Amino acid sequence: MTSVRDILRAAARRWGLAPAARLVAVREAWAALVGPVLAQASAPLALRGRTLVVGVTSAVVAQDIRLRGTGIVRALARTLGEDAISRVVPAMRHRLPDARARVRVPESTRRPRRGR
Repeated sequence: MTSVRDILRAAARRWGLAPAARLVAVREAWAALVGPVLAQASAPLALRGRTLVVGVTSAVVAQDIRLRGTGIVRALARTLGEDAISRVVPAMRHRLPDARARVRVPESTRRPRRGR
């Protein structure tokens, strides 16, 4: 019997939503992965291929993300249950996105709405 999780993963892949779903999962797990102090000064911004781009508020936080990169990748593999992310790259930001921020799906992967 196929699990609901497997069905949803297959549907997400088919519709091109897997990267967005993966980013949502990373954002939800971020504070548990890096700790509350680092989580307040950093936030996952985007997935570019297998690279996770993390917004940081200072050079000190960027260096911490770089030093913890391998550990973060391993923790993400355990959390996501797959090796979808191979590298973590910090990017300086003056403001971080709200933790509840919407993940934007590129127009090219959106399905047309019916009835419009």
